[in-house]
Amino acid sequence: MISSTQNKFDQWKIGELLEAYPGLRVQPIVNHHVRISGALAFRAEAKGHDRIDDIYEVEIAVPSSFPHDLPSVWEAAGRIPNDFHTNDDGSLCLG
Repeated sequence: MISSTQNKFDQWKIGELLEAYPGLRVQPIVNHHVRISGALAFRAEAKGHDRIDDIYEVEIAVPSSFPHDLPSVWEAAGRIPNDFHTNDDGSLCLG
């Protein structure tokens, strides 16, 4: 199981994700989903608009069938209202 999990982490480039976003951490696997949670810091810029620098607390559940099935992502600190472009389970719409 450990080598299988490590192979998935390597395939999915989890190490690169954690390096790029050091506030994220891998959590114990639950129901065959790799869980990643923590502070996701980002910067967004668009010509003619102010730059946005912010941090959101997120929880990400990556199914073992990834990339055939997409991860589910939740904002964990209650900053995004539940009715703001979310799925029925409260996860954020990634589309």
